[in-house]
Amino acid sequence: MQQDCPSCGVHDVHMTVDPDPDGNATETERVLVCPECGTSKPFVSPPLCIVTGAAGTGKSTVRSALQGDIDAVLLEDDPLWVDGFEEMTEPEFNDYVLSLCAEVAQSGVQPVLFTTGMGVPDNVEGLGARRYFGESHYLALVCDDETQAERLRARPGWDDGEDEWADVDRQVEFNQWFRTEGEDEGVELLDTTDAAVEETIADVRGWLGDR
Repeated sequence: MQQDCPSCGVHDVHMTVDPDPDGNATETERVLVCPECGTSKPFVSPPLCIVTGAAGTGKSTVRSALQGDIDAVLLEDDPLWVDGFEEMTEPEFNDYVLSLCAEVAQSGVQPVLFTTGMGVPDNVEGLGARRYFGESHYLALVCDDETQAERLRARPGWDDGEDEWADVDRQVEFNQWFRTEGEDEGVELLDTTDAAVEETIADVRGWLGDR
């Protein structure tokens, strides 16, 4: 774990990040320094790549198509939520997810997070685990309201009012936020309204390859 010191054995400590230990670091070279004993250890600090968007814009379809097709580990945050996490706050859970992504990177493979709520930069950039990454890159899939609503209502269990995250109006509103505010917040947009699935997949693959 990034929070464990290999020398003094202290656990779950907030390691200090030295971004340029020798004065000639590359983008992915960093060291962690134990605040208890001063021991340092190298770690991989990849770019933070997040593909986001409200439900119904195409994230899951793209992720499924790209798995095994690009040199990266494509993660979703929803399956990481398990029983017992109910007492965690949203920032605590987001920090946990980001820490897992950082652990994946230590194997030399780029993690890419496909997410909804964590696609809002304000929900990520202030987290403790954010310091384990380099430059941030956010890409939001968006579409027009009518197209998104049609896609969601075609799914079983949506718009029944029992689950706030399966509420069409809520997700349409979130999609509108990306379309109107996303670029000002540092999120790039990819409109999937009229695009063929293959075109969207190719665009996301190209976006990731460039980063």
